[in-house]
Amino acid sequence: DLFQQPGDWSTIHISTPFVSFHVEYRLNQSENGCLSHSIDAWISHTSSEMKGQVWQGILGETREPKYNSEGKQEISDRQFLLSGPRDNDYEVSGPHDTAFPARWSTGSGLRGIWQKSKFSLK
Repeated sequence: DLFQQPGDWSTIHISTPFVSFHVEYRLNQSENGCLSHSIDAWISHTSSEMKGQVWQGILGETREPKYNSEGKQEISDRQFLLSGPRDNDYEVSGPHDTAFPARWSTGSGLRGIWQKSKFSLK
């Protein structure tokens, strides 16, 4: 069971006809026995059809490189790259929830990549 493994990172590859993901997972245990989970995930491949779609929401925020006023690509300034200033702006309430504050941000009209796509997860 992936969620029972202690310590090191586990790598998971998820592939569909439209998009592939690379996921890194780790179960963390603090000195007082408290368990937490670390998950890093990114898109590793998209189909031509998917690339032709308008991307919005979390994925749309980071799809294309962003450049600062000096013309250098910005890769670490969260305030510059993302509409949500806090981690919890991107958190959902449960495993099947899809609502989170940054998804509905009015600053850039973010609506979520799956909201209006024919690849809807509904």
